Amino acid sequence: MGVKGEFTLNDLVILDRVGIPHIRMENNDLVPLDDEDLEIVEFTGLTDKNGKEIYEGDVVKIDEMVKDIIFRFGSFEVRHTGNGIGFYRGEEIEVIGNIYENSNLLNND
Repeated sequence: MGVKGEFTLNDLVILDRVGIPHIRMENNDLVPLDDEDLEIVEFTGLTDKNGKEIYEGDVVKIDEMVKDIIFRFGSFEVRHTGNGIGFYRGEEIEVIGNIYENSNLLNND
């Protein structure tokens, strides 16, 4: 049984002595996760214009640009191509997906 979706660290349960991670489902069933199923991302501490939490790996829309959130040099930033640097407030950013499930949203420009 595959598990898809967003889970917080509180949803992860280490069940056995081997340390296999499991997800506790809404019906309290425990479903084991394979390593290739698990991608741990870090919360930036910020929210977008709709109040949604922004995580590393999120795909965001800023004006008409679609970019992803990366962690680089000790901080979170919006990935830019070339030499561009931009600073944005949360009310300018909208989370529209993530690179793991929606990489097709990125234009790769």
